[in-house]
Amino acid sequence: MCPLTPPPVIQAKPLTPTNTRTLQALDRTVRRGEIDGKVAFMKTKRALERSFADEVLLQESQRRERAAEALDREVDSIGKQTRYPNGKVFDPDFPSEHPEELEEMRQREERSKRRKTAGAKKKAPAKQPARRNTKKRPSPPPVRNIRSTAVLDLEE
Repeated sequence: MCPLTPPPVIQAKPLTPTNTRTLQALDRTVRRGEIDGKVAFMKTKRALERSFADEVLLQESQRRERAAEALDREVDSIGKQTRYPNGKVFDPDFPSEHPEELEEMRQREERSKRRKTAGAKKKAPAKQPARRNTKKRPSPPPVRNIRSTAVLDLEE
């Protein structure tokens, strides 16, 4: 009698690893022999490439946001009051187009800050002891002892 070959294993569709739990599930199915290791490896490789691409896109968008915030902070910190008609957004070319104006505003702000701190140091009074209330209060009326008056009445 000839040895029988095992029936062909129907390959299950492997999970795409998006987190550690699905990656572990994929590893278990490979160990059980439900799917081929090469198929699982290719799935994992594609998922890893996708996650790297997502990470690059996320970092790029965060970099752009930080750059826009830095420009806004630079303009706001020098006292520039921006008014945008019709809901326009901050112009990123403003600092490069008006460097003299920005530097002048920055210097003005630093001077005023120095003046404020210098003036505050000069005007700061020495600490004085806490003031006490020196007004004399009227003394309370004398308290009558009821027992003593009652005893006196009885003696008479």
